[in-house]
Amino acid sequence: MDERICYIALCWGAGLGRRTVDRLIRHFGSAAQVLESSPAVLRRLGVGHDRARGISRLANRLRQVEEELVLLAEEGIEVLCPFDEGFPVALERIPNPPPLLSVRGTLRASDRQSIAIVGTRYASEEGREAAVMLAGAAAANGWCVVSGLALGIDTAAHEGALSAGGRTIAILGSGIRHVYPYQNEGLADRIAEQGAVISERPPNARPSVRRLTTRNRLQSGLARAVIVVETGATGGSHITASHAHRQHKPVFAVQWPGSDRRAQGAAQLLARGAYPADAAGDLSALLAAIDRVEEQRTSRSKEQLDLW
Repeated sequence: MDERICYIALCWGAGLGRRTVDRLIRHFGSAAQVLESSPAVLRRLGVGHDRARGISRLANRLRQVEEELVLLAEEGIEVLCPFDEGFPVALERIPNPPPLLSVRGTLRASDRQSIAIVGTRYASEEGREAAVMLAGAAAANGWCVVSGLALGIDTAAHEGALSAGGRTIAILGSGIRHVYPYQNEGLADRIAEQGAVISERPPNARPSVRRLTTRNRLQSGLARAVIVVETGATGGSHITASHAHRQHKPVFAVQWPGSDRRAQGAAQLLARGAYPADAAGDLSALLAAIDRVEEQRTSRSKEQLDLW
């Protein structure tokens, strides 16, 4: 059995996450041997009853996986496994890396120079303008802009990067065939031409709250820093910022005047250690802070090694 096809089958057909897939492969020696194992053995290794039975049936469905990959290729979609050339190194370094990625468009090594720009779906006009300015400035400085294709700030960030002739990456909380929200299908097409639309989910997976939430770790994971343009007291931007902190990435927040929800959300992030970002698009302080944080992280890593 083709090892790559078996690996993809485990991820798509059994709905297994990266940690479980890696653990099973380490135990059995290969993805093919995982598929050949019995449900009883899988259950003893901690796999749930239904998933264990599902894995045992996957060996007879590998032809379907091969056919799906052919169809995806015809649609201009590439599937990347962690052992494939081109799989983003940055995503290999996060605590919970994706098991694989479906990619419409192109991923480049230069995309390591990325900034995630995120915020509320219910953006103000000022918030949208700030996202466009920041994304445009980042693109003009050779940075790729990462966001989640949501309405509001995400849309403005993608638009700002595209308008500046830069690259941008949209991370879906659904399968690659289901752009969400549907209003952004045209934007997704433009992003694929000038960057990439990516998903860790099976191609036909529908969006859900859980999928939209868990993809936030990939936004911060791909980027060297996260800018929260506008957010309320709660929301997905806070989740992305939390992931960034756990991934040791600097977080920036645009400071808004007054006591409205924008100011409240930014104040919370700044109180938790975020850096202030300039809504007018001046990135000089931001880029300096990124370098400073990364130097400190490198220094701490060297100190830890010296202790050994």
